[in-house]
Amino acid sequence: MDTSEFIYTPEMAILYALGIGEEEDLKYLYECCEGFTYYPSFCILPSIKALIDFDTHQNHLAKLKIPFDVSRLLHGEQFLEFYAPIPPNENRFITKQPHMVEILDKGSGTIVITETNTYTQTGQLLCRNQTCCMIVGAGGWNGPRQTDNKLVENIVKPPERSPDKVVEQQTKLNQAALYRLSGDRNPLHIDPIFAQAGGYSRPILHGLCSLGFAVRHVMKSYPNEQVHRLKARFSGVIYPGETIVTSMWREGARVHFQCNVKETDKTLILGAYIDMKSQS
Repeated sequence: MDTSEFIYTPEMAILYALGIGEEEDLKYLYECCEGFTYYPSFCILPSIKALIDFDTHQNHLAKLKIPFDVSRLLHGEQFLEFYAPIPPNENRFITKQPHMVEILDKGSGTIVITETNTYTQTGQLLCRNQTCCMIVGAGGWNGPRQTDNKLVENIVKPPERSPDKVVEQQTKLNQAALYRLSGDRNPLHIDPIFAQAGGYSRPILHGLCSLGFAVRHVMKSYPNEQVHRLKARFSGVIYPGETIVTSMWREGARVHFQCNVKETDKTLILGAYIDMKSQS
């Protein structure tokens, strides 16, 4: 097997929307609603499924004899770029085997950068995902420390002015339990004992769940546009029940955004942006 198959259903799109905090917009929650659709960050899911199907992180780390502990696996960055809209009459998407971009030794941990391309069932390139993860405590194996990968090294800072828009939303206590049904079953986000083994007082929310909240906040703030590409760096953790504050700055077609946790005032997502294009 050199590909991973992802079967799309309206129920999956609805479940994802609920998982990232959608509560009332029927075009994301009701399959019979005119204009029913899904949030663009939904298209990260085929990439995550491919990483799981191919056991990508463990297999590549094993070749270097680097210890792998899923309780110490943290999502560091995510990049998504669209090349075509998903055809409305297709429900089967193919992701080719993840490409290992780089493995970096950061001393305190190992950075694993992977890339996946997802295609429609007719073979058209749909989107590219680049995922950067860190395995905390797995560093010190004398590997390369730096990368020429501009997506990872370049942090795009927002303008030095007050944000143009701010949206805040409290996550639910069952947010991680709901979001994991979209495919990310890491027990770090549901099992208290597993979370404590990873150094947390209780299960934390998925980084991609908080990113979904942010993408939704941006889209609701700037309607009638579609996402061309997005990038985000995860810089902290949030516990279910805490509040995400998304600050946005519009610069041309780019919307810079940053997320903080209201209860702690700690940064959750930084160096993030969405490049928009008007819907035709």
